[in-house]
Amino acid sequence: MYRHSFILALAILVCSGVGVLAIEELEITPEDLNDADGFGYSVGISGEFAIVGAWESDEDSVDAGAAYVFQREGEEWNEDVKLTTDDPLLMGKFGTSISIGGDFVFVSAPYNMGFIGQVSVFHQEDEDWTLQQVLVPEERDTVQLFGHAVAVEGDYVIISSIDEDESCVFIYARDGEQWSLLQRLLPDEDDERGIDFGERLDITEDFAVVSTFSSVYIFEREDNEWIREVRLEADEDDELSFGGAVGVDGNYIVVGARRYDGRLIGEAYVFVRTEDGWEQHQQLIPSDVEENLENLERYGTSVSIDGSWAIVAATECSYVFELVNAEWIERHKIERGGVVSIDGTERTAIIGKSYSEDRPDGAAWVYWDLDQLDVDIEKNPVPFNFQLFQSYPNPFNMSTRVAYALLVPSDVVVSVYDIYGKLISTPVNALQSAGRYSFVWNADDVPNGVYFARLTSGSYSQTIKVMLIR
Repeated sequence: MYRHSFILALAILVCSGVGVLAIEELEITPEDLNDADGFGYSVGISGEFAIVGAWESDEDSVDAGAAYVFQREGEEWNEDVKLTTDDPLLMGKFGTSISIGGDFVFVSAPYNMGFIGQVSVFHQEDEDWTLQQVLVPEERDTVQLFGHAVAVEGDYVIISSIDEDESCVFIYARDGEQWSLLQRLLPDEDDERGIDFGERLDITEDFAVVSTFSSVYIFEREDNEWIREVRLEADEDDELSFGGAVGVDGNYIVVGARRYDGRLIGEAYVFVRTEDGWEQHQQLIPSDVEENLENLERYGTSVSIDGSWAIVAATECSYVFELVNAEWIERHKIERGGVVSIDGTERTAIIGKSYSEDRPDGAAWVYWDLDQLDVDIEKNPVPFNFQLFQSYPNPFNMSTRVAYALLVPSDVVVSVYDIYGKLISTPVNALQSAGRYSFVWNADDVPNGVYFARLTSGSYSQTIKVMLIR
């Protein structure tokens, strides 16, 4: 795949591979929400606070923007404060990107100051959120849309500037109560999509991840310098928008991608850092991918990872995954989609959607008790069994991806047959370790019709049906 305050509360039940799960859902809405505010365009969650950006808020001026902080009190999330700039400008779009970490909240307004942009830093002191600092680029003549994306973790914050001439990323470090510019990062000179450098990003104390729409850059911190470690890319013949969303925590990176097959169906991948560098670890395939294909538009459009928990969003739904025994297991499907953020320590998540037909003002929902089960089910080693998953997409027109899981190291054979039982191809015939695998079956040389893919591993076998329609 790659080369190197009205509140609505309810409990929702969802199904996954481990049984029936129960999590709590709460819709959060500010008191002064107006039409076309774009509430839910950006979201963040950490500890007892959730923050939602409303980048088109018109209260101070047209599309000046705002951000709302909500605080959890038991099973309620109450509006705490509305954040705005001291001098809101016309179409500044404050709240385009937001990030919360510890006692700090960063809110960007990339269209302020004539599209130069700025990022406001708020600090919580004595239970109040106060504007502490405004970050602006030093090279104002050459930087545009500063604050297109922002992420904070610990003592470091990363901010992107998207420019048709030269996009770049800035890393700031905290020195006491102030944030100072530490380093400027640039894309490789041979990157044809370098103008999108910083489209999405994330940061930890050790790693920074910056994406374009075709690659993902990974930087590692050595003392106070961030060193480019590797650039992950989709294969040249793979029509994949790779890096449309990224998240990093610990030794894991989640990357969202979108495949151009006419339906904008997306994909999500997990990479892990090993002694040999960053390697693809797993593809996050929704358990209901076949029957829920219509609702999986733009799957991977937003991702978030924290500790042993991750969330991947599509347009109309989102999926929560937990890391168990070195494998990521789907724990919940949530019937909401948009932009997402997750707090693995508190087992909470937030989903925002800035516009839908039933909520033109935008909306946001918080979730908690992500680790709660209705039934007492032991967390078995993963995979749960030998399993051949349904191909994706299906039906397909040129190629389809088939995933399977092995419980123990095994000799594996995957064969494809037509409806008459004639062997068409054998995509896999190898000894493989326990884990999850996938391959792409290209059907360039076979006619339209129904085919069967059969996995055989020791005494186990399973067959799925795929349909080719050009």
